Amino acid sequence: MPPRQSRPPTLDSLLPPIISQLQPPSPNPYSAHQKALTTTARLAASGHHGIAITIAFETSKELLKLGEAGSGVDMGVKMVGFMNDSNVELSDVMRGESARALGMD
Repeated sequence: MPPRQSRPPTLDSLLPPIISQLQPPSPNPYSAHQKALTTTARLAASGHHGIAITIAFETSKELLKLGEAGSGVDMGVKMVGFMNDSNVELSDVMRGESARALGMD
């Protein structure tokens, strides 16, 4: 059997299915959180930290909007872990932008 052809992961193919689980009329935060955890862990393990960081951030933001503080904070912590693993420098400007995006300014 020939090896499986794999395409590089893209944000456009991975984020929408997660975010769609958080949309009305019947959001499912538990499933979205679990899917985001699995997706980001696989991305980080394969060296795609940038996409993992973005998915964790966007999912965290949407979970917090729904009042799902525990899951939203968990995804935020995962995002910071991915940033640390990929040696992204977290400046005061980036912290401020993240806080504004999450409505914490």
